[in-house]
Amino acid sequence: MKDIIEQVIKQIIVDLFSVNKDIELTIPPEKSMGDFSTNIAFLLSKDLKINPREIAEHIKLKLLDSSNNQISDVQIAGPGFINIFINKNKFSNSVLDEIKNGNYFHIDLGKGKTISIEHTAANPNKHLHIGHLRNFSIADTLVRIMKKSGYEEVIVQWFNDDQGLQVAKVLWGIKNNIIETSSESYAKYDSYAAEVYVAAEKYLAQHEEKKDEISQIIKEMEEGNNETSSMAETVTRKIIEGQIETISKFGVYYDLMISESTMTQSGEVERILNELFKTGKVVKEVEGKNAGSIVIKGLKDSTGKDLDDKILVRSNGTAVYTGKDIVLHLWKYGLLNVDFQFENFESKKIGWNNNHNLYISVPHKINNSETKPQHADKHINVVDQRQSYPLEVVKQSLKVLGFEKQSDNYHHLAYETVTMSAETAKTLGLEIEEGTKSVAMSGRKGIEVPIDVILKKMTEEIIEKNKDKTEKLSEEEAVKIAASALRYYMIKFGYNTIIVFDIDDALRADGDSGIYLMYAYVRAKSILDKVEDKNIIENISEELDSSIFDLITHISFAKDVLKSVAETYEVNKLTTYTYELAKKFSDFYQRVNVSAEKDENKKAYYRMIVKEFADVYEQILYTLGLHTPDKM
Repeated sequence: MKDIIEQVIKQIIVDLFSVNKDIELTIPPEKSMGDFSTNIAFLLSKDLKINPREIAEHIKLKLLDSSNNQISDVQIAGPGFINIFINKNKFSNSVLDEIKNGNYFHIDLGKGKTISIEHTAANPNKHLHIGHLRNFSIADTLVRIMKKSGYEEVIVQWFNDDQGLQVAKVLWGIKNNIIETSSESYAKYDSYAAEVYVAAEKYLAQHEEKKDEISQIIKEMEEGNNETSSMAETVTRKIIEGQIETISKFGVYYDLMISESTMTQSGEVERILNELFKTGKVVKEVEGKNAGSIVIKGLKDSTGKDLDDKILVRSNGTAVYTGKDIVLHLWKYGLLNVDFQFENFESKKIGWNNNHNLYISVPHKINNSETKPQHADKHINVVDQRQSYPLEVVKQSLKVLGFEKQSDNYHHLAYETVTMSAETAKTLGLEIEEGTKSVAMSGRKGIEVPIDVILKKMTEEIIEKNKDKTEKLSEEEAVKIAASALRYYMIKFGYNTIIVFDIDDALRADGDSGIYLMYAYVRAKSILDKVEDKNIIENISEELDSSIFDLITHISFAKDVLKSVAETYEVNKLTTYTYELAKKFSDFYQRVNVSAEKDENKKAYYRMIVKEFADVYEQILYTLGLHTPDKM
């Protein structure tokens, strides 16, 4: 009914003032101000040059005439706020009927469009840490939101930097037996690689003369078809397998993994950069500090400020990362004939079902490889704020090359870093100085805790808290609950907030936590299991407990929130909404004892409310990537 009222007001404005304006109803801060409110009179006043209260009075009269008894009263507050009082039972029934029709938490914002989302892009040199967790938790939630928003296709990508300095140091460490322990002694290969990397980093920092050996490894990796490049492929794939094994515990998946080795060894980067050179948009410098390099000129940032010329190809003929990234985005948008080959990344350790395959790029066509042409209408790159400048260069480079639409539809979703509370750091085995309040992670220094270790600790605590209950949680179930609590903690904050992660806070059963949200679902399912499903004999005409209307009213805003998140990419708007929805249900749960209700008609009606809430709530929890347990 909320949508209907918005459309009615919109048509009234067209009829009265010949103006087409979208209407958004909000909930007033106090119940005495009505059930819904709108400031549309103020917005129209600016254009029509009419007093807002006069506009509001005209809308009020028309609204009461066309309400069909669904609106009980309309009041004008202050200089022109329109406060609407509705027939609560009729409103509640209309929302419940809409939910019964199915697929309530879905919109058509992206109908007919394709969007690609790149995230994680962890260096394949070690296990994943809590900073990566924030990245893929935000990004996967966004993936799910875009699917709920009706996009024709949502393509999930991972850029695999398998030829970088970090990988070179791991290879050097393995070749030189920098640690005595073999990889077989570790539960996962990515944990072994992490030990190798930290030891190599420490050793190389003290032995400058080894720098040329690292440069030689990088050179051989880029050339391909040699022992070092083969070793790099074997090692990085084992590490990636371990990383994705971790990620899969959080219900996250990918479609395509594009490897840097593919770009350097396939010849595609060189070919495309040569094509761009012919356009005159990029030039070869003949003098100055960039002499001999191919650069792109005329770059400006989003404010119009000039950016320095950016080198795409060094004077020695090797492409810099930005040059490769520009080619990569031309491929993502299907702008040039970039012909990358892909093969199925097969792993028995990845916890996905058989209906989903991850494809990883390869330098040249091999048996069973295939191309994966891309045609994104929009692209989102989820990377922390420290990469803002190079990604802005990519965005502006697309514009300079004449691809303005694609540049405008390229979005860098930047977020702040994650630290760890001192108490949690101690719990997880980190040594910290007295008086430290939070600990920043550093992979190079080995100051970090793998996601696997954090998840294991949280799983153990959940099992411990559950041990005295009649129905015990299985370890598999406990892992899903722990992963959900951990994931929710990463997405509930705004992107500009530096997260100080704390295990106790993430596992709290009250307040804004994943545990609290899952408890609400368990309570709803418990009612449905205990109370028999019966048909409602007749509609309820008497006024019901206010918690019922509050709950249903909040549900009615679900699609508005979904639309807002899909447009702004701010996933914490959905966590805030869901927390409030869980609180509304908790209030209903405390005030309305469904199973003890003696009036069978009311009991059936209350059960229906719980069922429709559970149906919508389950869809929302899935969108947030949270588990829907039967018990906790």
